[in-house]
Amino acid sequence: MRAILKLPPDGSFLSSTVYEGVLRLLAAGARVEAGDVLVAEPEVVKRAYEEVAEAAGERLRLANTGRNDVKYVKKLLSVFGIDYDAVAPRKKSGEVAMKISYGAVIRAIAFSDRGWDSLGDTELALRVDKRKGIILVGTGKKEALQLPVFKPDRYKGLRLPEAGITHGMYQFGIGTEAAIIGLLGLGGAHVASLGGSHYFLFIDPSHAAHVIASSLMGMSPAKLARTYLAARDAGAEALRSLEDALVYPEAAVSRLLLDVGVKKALREGNIRMLSLRLVRVDEEGRTYKVYSETPVTVAAEEAEYAEVLLKHLDPARSPLMSCLIREAMKVRRANVRTCEEGQHAVEALMWLFRYVSTGSKYFLSQYLRELVTAASVAEASEGGARRAPLYRGLAATLLRVMK
Repeated sequence: MRAILKLPPDGSFLSSTVYEGVLRLLAAGARVEAGDVLVAEPEVVKRAYEEVAEAAGERLRLANTGRNDVKYVKKLLSVFGIDYDAVAPRKKSGEVAMKISYGAVIRAIAFSDRGWDSLGDTELALRVDKRKGIILVGTGKKEALQLPVFKPDRYKGLRLPEAGITHGMYQFGIGTEAAIIGLLGLGGAHVASLGGSHYFLFIDPSHAAHVIASSLMGMSPAKLARTYLAARDAGAEALRSLEDALVYPEAAVSRLLLDVGVKKALREGNIRMLSLRLVRVDEEGRTYKVYSETPVTVAAEEAEYAEVLLKHLDPARSPLMSCLIREAMKVRRANVRTCEEGQHAVEALMWLFRYVSTGSKYFLSQYLRELVTAASVAEASEGGARRAPLYRGLAATLLRVMK
C-alpha cells in the first residue's frame, strides 16, 4: 500500500485518526519515500492491525450507526474475505444485528489472512464536490465508503483550498485504503468506552507531520513514531485508571500532566514535550458527535509534588476520586448515591487542575482548603465519617512535602 499524504494535519477527527494510523504503520515498519509517500508492505499493515487489536479490540465499543452505514462496513470487511454475518453480534431472536463495534471490525481484519495484497495506492487528500454536497478522502464518489465514524464533527468547518470553509452539512465518503489507515488510528487512540461516550487520546497531527518529515533530516521515522506512541500509550493507561471520572476532562488533564510514565517515555526518547488531545465522541441516535475536545501539552520534566498528587488521583485509595466517580456516574445512571461532600470534591479537582496547568501555589492552597472542607462536610454527614480522616490525610501528606 502506498499513500500520498496530503491531508492537512488540522486537528479534525478525520485528520487525527488518519495520522494516528500513519504513526502506527511507521512504528510497525512502514517507510517514507519522497517526503510525503507512505509505503507499507502487506505484512506491515497486518502487524500494525494485530498490535492495535490486541490492545484495543475488546475495549472499543463504538459501533456503526445501523442500517445507513452497515453496507459500507460489510464492503470493507469483504476486502479481507470476511463475511459480516460470521463476525457480527446476534439479537436475542438469533437475527444478525445491524450494528457491530469497530473493535470487533478491527479484530476481524487483524486476524484475516486474506486481502492484504489487494490494498493499493491512494492519495490522502480532501476533495469537495459542492454541487453534490459531498466531501471525499482518497476516492471518487462511486467507490466511497460512507462511514460517518470518521466525521463526528458533523462535516462543518473544514477549510478546503478549493472551497474555503464549508458551512453546510456535507455527506462524507472515504476510500478503502484511507479507511484502513483511519480505522487503525481509531483503535490505536481509543482510551475507554463508558456507555454511549467514547474517549480517544490523539497525538497532535503536527507531531505526525514532524515524524514524516524526519526522514529528510536523516532521522528514523519508525523510531520517532515508536517514541511518541510509547508516551501516548502510557497516557492512555493512566487515563483508564480514572474509571468513570473521565467524564471530568480536568481530572484527565491533571492525571496526564502528572503522570511519570508519560514523562519517562518522553525522556527516554529525548523528546522535550508532547501535545495530545483528549476527544470525547458521543453516540446520538444514528450519528456521532464530538462532545468535547481537550488539548494537553505534557513536558518531560517532573511536575512539582507529582508523586503525592498522583496518589490523590488514585481511585482505589483516594476519597476524592471515589466521590468524583460517584458524581460522574450519576450523569449516566439512575439511583447512584453520591457523597454528601461531592460538590467540594468537584471543586477540589478544579483547583488541582488549575494548579497543574499553571504551577501557581495559590491554586494549590485553594485545593487544600477544599479538601479540608470536604472532610468537615463528610464528618457531619450520616455516611461520611469514615472518609473525613482520609481527606485530612491527603491534605497532611501534601503539606509535609510543601514545607
